[in-house]
Amino acid sequence: MRKLKNESGQAITEFAVVMPLLFILIFGIVEGGLTLNNYLRLTDAVRVGGRVASVQGSLGAPAATSAATSALADAAGNLPLQGVDVTASAWQSGQPITVQASTKYSINLPLFGTILSGTLTSSSTQRIE
Repeated sequence: MRKLKNESGQAITEFAVVMPLLFILIFGIVEGGLTLNNYLRLTDAVRVGGRVASVQGSLGAPAATSAATSALADAAGNLPLQGVDVTASAWQSGQPITVQASTKYSINLPLFGTILSGTLTSSSTQRIE
């Protein structure tokens, strides 16, 4: 078996082949983590809005909806909310009240652009106090 005399560029060549795949994997993990963080923030914000709506629900639809929407926006921070909906079958103590909100997401990778996009939706149902 013949031994090559100069193998000094082999590691650099292998790294150049593997590096793009490694970067795509790292960017995918980061983008997926950011999307999961946005979903968790949305879920927490909807829960906060549901709690406020359940406390204010006995005051009627306008007061509960306004308070829940305001609390939801405050809890979401800079997350752009869409489709905020506060509903109840009857605005009386003991009845269920549902708060639902959604936000858009997209997962972008270098060289590939947007590979996933859609809407994250969360809802919370609580009893009116």
